[in-house]
Amino acid sequence: MSNNEADSVRIAKLEQSVIGLSARMDGFGSQLNVMTEKLNVIGRPNYMLFIGIVGLTLTLIGGGYFIVQLSIKTEMAPVIAKSEISEVDRAKLNSAMTVVADRISDNRAELSKQGQQIVELETQVRATSQISNLQVSYEHTLKSILWQEMKGYALPGALYFPDVSMPKPGSTK
Repeated sequence: MSNNEADSVRIAKLEQSVIGLSARMDGFGSQLNVMTEKLNVIGRPNYMLFIGIVGLTLTLIGGGYFIVQLSIKTEMAPVIAKSEISEVDRAKLNSAMTVVADRISDNRAELSKQGQQIVELETQVRATSQISNLQVSYEHTLKSILWQEMKGYALPGALYFPDVSMPKPGSTK
């Protein structure tokens, strides 16, 4: 077999490999498009979560202000008719404390819900990172196959860095 025939056989094999790799890349590209669309949906800002956090903050500030105002009114009450004012204030304070307790329980439930949403987002981000790692690994595998086919020896590892430093004067490096 002459060199030209050997070269043509090698070229034919390479063309078949390239066609096979092209088909694989097309399939991978369609899968990547589907994953990209899903990630775009996940990556949108969660405005409801932001509004909930702002609402919770305002509720806590308002509740604290309300309690402070009640305590100021109680301390400044006139000494005359102390028992009547005391009973009225106590009733107001009890109703205010009931309202505050209700708000606190609502806020705790909302925080729990938001915590679950954050866990879900973290899980989705972790999955995205794993997909990205798989893509890079797949690309390196394809490059290794092409390198092996074209050069006839294995592609250096991903952590291979050639030594390009200048030799010291007088060394044999």
